[in-house]
Amino acid sequence: MALDVKMRGLFRAISHALSGNLLAAIFAFASTAIYSRYLESTDFGTLVLLQSYVLVFSALANPQSWQGLIKFGAEYQGSDLDSFHSVVSICAIQDFIYALIAAILAVMLAPYYIAFFELPNYLTGYLRLFCLVVFFSQIGLGIGVLRLAGKFSYVALHAVFAAGLNLLVALSASHFYFSIAEITVFMTMSMSIGALSLIVLGFASLEGKNVFFSNITLLKSTFDWKKVAKFNSYTHLTNVADVPVRLLDTILVGALLTIESAGVYKIIRQLGTIIDKFTGPVGQVLFPEFSKLLANNQLRKATDLSSRVSLMVMAISVPFALVLALSSSYWLPIVFGEYMSTYVWQLGVFFVLQAVTVSFMSIHPLFVALGFVKQQLWLTISLNITFIVCAYLFSQYWALFGIILALAVQYFGTISIKLFMIKRTLHLTSIKN
Repeated sequence: MALDVKMRGLFRAISHALSGNLLAAIFAFASTAIYSRYLESTDFGTLVLLQSYVLVFSALANPQSWQGLIKFGAEYQGSDLDSFHSVVSICAIQDFIYALIAAILAVMLAPYYIAFFELPNYLTGYLRLFCLVVFFSQIGLGIGVLRLAGKFSYVALHAVFAAGLNLLVALSASHFYFSIAEITVFMTMSMSIGALSLIVLGFASLEGKNVFFSNITLLKSTFDWKKVAKFNSYTHLTNVADVPVRLLDTILVGALLTIESAGVYKIIRQLGTIIDKFTGPVGQVLFPEFSKLLANNQLRKATDLSSRVSLMVMAISVPFALVLALSSSYWLPIVFGEYMSTYVWQLGVFFVLQAVTVSFMSIHPLFVALGFVKQQLWLTISLNITFIVCAYLFSQYWALFGIILALAVQYFGTISIKLFMIKRTLHLTSIKN
């Protein structure tokens, strides 16, 4: 009964996040479609490579401090306000430091990136300007504060707002015939405003609590601030290690195949992650809940909750993916252009792969909440190296389809190992009790 009540509360939170994610996905889908039809295939591939460069460094700039804020903030919020302030302050400092370092590196390496892909030299200056987005990407603190406060609707509204800004840029570009250089300027503005708005929302949600750098209590004798910094460092390293699959894969396609292939792969990934928009909020909502259950030594309830959520997600995502895959030969060329009709098979396989993968979304926050931070880091590193090797080998024989097969190896390797470790922990806990 208690679990059913908990599930109803989680469903409400998930529905708030889900509605925003779906609308944001539609906006992102429309933006990609506009650029794909408006630009020549080579120009579209060039724009994708420029954006991928910025997104990679933005990932490096984002230490995922929201996980540390939720894990430790949930412990101190309401009972020890000074310690809670310390957690927020540490996360804010780490966000700023990582963002600054990543932005500087992105600006310095921009000319080499342009030269590697033999893009026009004049794009170097615009790519460096685009790197401003990297500095403004320290959004982890804002996300963490909002999720810890249960304000998932705020996060959802922000996702819609940010995606809406990018759609406005795409519509303007097609209407006024912007060049790639002009598009990057306006994308810099829209993406920076989108990131800053979430940070503002996060601080505003503190409801007047005095959490400023002038009130940092890192040296409070009763608070071990190093454990927060250490946890955030491991989650950040895991995030960095996961970059090859999440973001660097587009650049990898451009390097292994062609610039045009990078554009096509961007479309396939964009479409495939529509399914992720249905299930992404699941992990956002479950991590705080898992942290609370495990803090009360309720591992069995946490694993039962994870299993039920996985079954619920699978019941939605797999049929939805099959419908999209089977009908893609009709709508794909209409939306993105006739040249995409030759990639229907690759898209269909990726749809099904994504649907099965996201069905196990709940195990990822549970894995972190169990304290497997170091293990997740090494697991991510090893399987991403496996992905790069497989992508290189498979692409030689099967081109773009080989990249998708490499993703399948990485996805299922991650899921199987995490499931094994979670079940082993549950078994050992049952023996002790």
